[in-house]
Amino acid sequence: MKISNFILLVNIYGFFLAGSMLLLPSNTVEYFGGNPENLQETGLMQYLGVAHLAFNTFGFLIRKTLEKNTLKAFLTGVMIATFGGLAVSFYNVFAKNLPIHSSAIIDWSIWAILGIGSIYFFLNLSKKTAK
Repeated sequence: MKISNFILLVNIYGFFLAGSMLLLPSNTVEYFGGNPENLQETGLMQYLGVAHLAFNTFGFLIRKTLEKNTLKAFLTGVMIATFGGLAVSFYNVFAKNLPIHSSAIIDWSIWAILGIGSIYFFLNLSKKTAK
């Protein structure tokens, strides 16, 4: 797989998350075990949606670049988002005993795959990619 296709895959997943967080914040809050009537929770969900939209728009715009430092910067962001998200989720579920949502295992698997893919592409950026 080419790095541009990997980044596009990350972006598609990210845009899906951003869309649900922005357009259906109450549903998304409820899905993750929150109170859909709580305006603070729905507002925070919309904020997270904007953050996802911004990060993945950046990725979509740079996905075909040959500039090594730009690609490494984006891949580093993906690693922080995925592995950081996993760490926070594991801590909340296993240390703080927060309830787990119905597709957490699927979500965690996707995050792990995207994180590992980011490490792979980060470490294997070819010399010809660098400018």
